[in-house]
Amino acid sequence: MRALVIGGNGFIGSHLVDRLVDDNWQVTVLDLYERRYDPIPESVRFIRGDLSQAYLIREALVGVDVVFHLAWATIHEVANQDPSADVNANLMPSLQLIETAHHANVKRFVFPSSGGTVYGPVKTLPIHETYPKRPINAYGVTKLAFEKYLHMYHHLHGFDYAVVRPSVPFGPRQNPLGRQGAPAIFMHRIAHEQPIAIWGDGRISR
Repeated sequence: MRALVIGGNGFIGSHLVDRLVDDNWQVTVLDLYERRYDPIPESVRFIRGDLSQAYLIREALVGVDVVFHLAWATIHEVANQDPSADVNANLMPSLQLIETAHHANVKRFVFPSSGGTVYGPVKTLPIHETYPKRPINAYGVTKLAFEKYLHMYHHLHGFDYAVVRPSVPFGPRQNPLGRQGAPAIFMHRIAHEQPIAIWGDGRISR
């Protein structure tokens, strides 16, 4: 099987790539950056670029069976500051990716969405995937909108897809100096005897 992993040099993407390689997949990674902590496996084809470069996307999709779309240009805070820019940076190029993948006869499209923001405030725990989805920030809105577009393409064209909604993933290769990823950030600050920043009024919990 042949896979294109968009954002394959990031935290989650790099682990996915390693697993695919271990399972004898032929893997292409499209990413703006090199891996941060260790080299990419030798068998992996690396294309430097992003979703705005349509010609690179067409090239990367040739012969691909499965696309994993892990590239999202914003986080919650940034998306809320400029929702229209969030749409232009994420939703629009992702829609073009679906269209290009469909015409390239990709067999399946896998999209890691958001395990929390697509639901909004909840009244019961645990949250089942069928729980009503009422996002209250721009990040969750665009993630959910893209899920809906995937469903639309499946309905109109039989385009096969899967959505996963990871919630607060953590582990090796996570950037402890980034602006998201509470476990890694908290552990790094504790290890270096630094205070932990609290956002909002302190009532947020996981």
